[in-house]
Amino acid sequence: MMHAFWGVGQMSFVKHAIFVNEDAPDLTDHDAIVAHILNRINIDDMMISKGVVDALDHSSPKFALGGKLGLDCTGEEIEELGITQIEDDELLFKMKSLTNEVVDLKQYYTNTKNPVTIITVNKTRSQKHLFEDLKPLYENMKVVIMIDAANQNDVNNPYMLVWRVVNNMDSNRDVYIESNTICIDGTNKNSFDNFKRRWPDDVDCTPEVLDSLQERGIIDISDEFKKEFQL
Repeated sequence: MMHAFWGVGQMSFVKHAIFVNEDAPDLTDHDAIVAHILNRINIDDMMISKGVVDALDHSSPKFALGGKLGLDCTGEEIEELGITQIEDDELLFKMKSLTNEVVDLKQYYTNTKNPVTIITVNKTRSQKHLFEDLKPLYENMKVVIMIDAANQNDVNNPYMLVWRVVNNMDSNRDVYIESNTICIDGTNKNSFDNFKRRWPDDVDCTPEVLDSLQERGIIDISDEFKKEFQL
């Protein structure tokens, strides 16, 4: 079914596809559908493939050719966690005792079978090596995602984190599975990753442009809005 989906017209450009049953929560009920999916992610039901990607995809190792990730979440909830969850502060302390690259972290959906741990790092090498260093803590984590501490990345801003991670990852290169822990490298790619294409800078609006638009009544946004969407 996943291959058929990727073979239908412009659906062929889709990098990540998650399949749920028709009795799943409404797809626009974001918290409910995310929890539903996390309760059903099973490593045995993940498919990583390769194929055509959008020409604007900057993270694929080759132009218009990259990884495809499919998750079959149509089944029943998976078995219990198999991990011992600890608080953010304790987990961060343990990580910093293993490496000085970790800056901050936050755990999301800790009430599901696959809680997500977002970690910001000062990248000095391939994240594959950092994932190896953190192995002693896999007993406390199920889904681990790395992002750069730079680029305004904020562990408390899930909206922008989702945007950043799915744009920065290629499933053939950036997904590691170890001891039933799923690791995802959502950092910007460079020579540490043997990445040879140009990595684009973020496209940002300067404060002067936003102020001008506000003064002319074209937009009406608050400082909180600017922070949430990193304008």
